[in-house]
Amino acid sequence: MRSSIDYGCVVYGVAAKTILEKINRLQYRALRVCIGAIKSTPINAILIEAGETPLELRREKLALAYWISLKGSGKENPTKESIQDCWEYCKFQGLGFGWTREEKVREYGMEALDFTMINPVKWRMEEVGVRTSIYLRHSYYNYLKIYTDGSKNKQECVGVGIYIPEFKVKLSKRLSDQLSVYTAEMVAAIIALQWVEEVRPDRVVLCTDSLAVIKSIQSMTSVREDLLMELHHSLLRLHRGGIDVQFCWVPAHKGVKGNEGADKLAKEALLKLHPQKT
Repeated sequence: MRSSIDYGCVVYGVAAKTILEKINRLQYRALRVCIGAIKSTPINAILIEAGETPLELRREKLALAYWISLKGSGKENPTKESIQDCWEYCKFQGLGFGWTREEKVREYGMEALDFTMINPVKWRMEEVGVRTSIYLRHSYYNYLKIYTDGSKNKQECVGVGIYIPEFKVKLSKRLSDQLSVYTAEMVAAIIALQWVEEVRPDRVVLCTDSLAVIKSIQSMTSVREDLLMELHHSLLRLHRGGIDVQFCWVPAHKGVKGNEGADKLAKEALLKLHPQKT
């Protein structure tokens, strides 16, 4: 029921209070049944007992989150026009999504959010070494080889695998459903670097069959800047600790044993019942 009420609330949330109150009453009735309360129980008591947020506050939270998401999206998102100036302000006294959210944003002082996605200059590290040679045995004979892979099935289940033959380490983790394969590959690399931070070998080559991840590391740009920043923070800590970390692209399903092992672990993760913390 929650998902049905939330769906489209960004749009219908600007409707008249009398209409929204009908939806609110549906929530109260459902919660009353869930907690076994009598009809005369005050609404506030029902919400407190059930640990639920009033729908008007939840709608406001979801609308603001969507507004922030639109602000951060590119020009290619057609919905972004809904938060721009338009004629609806004159005709409907500012009841449209864009105007009402702008008003709330000013009320909460959210016009400008100060944050930095890229490391400060003083934290700059040397350029990350990336190799596309598949001749690992010759190029990295004295490096610890770590293989990572991400997998996704038709049911939208997502998993990652990390395989370290020399240490006989096999890590298999189920991630949240519906994530992209690219996100899974990035998370796999981050988990591998976390392991390196704990064990601290002198030289490491991280092998992935995701060329997109390699290019993101090279260009320092990604659709998942949060993951890229976390990855580079880990690389920075390792670099400061004197650990040499290289990245190497390996072709998928071409008989590279380490990559096949990571792929098998990633597919095994898809069979796990619940996502796991990374």
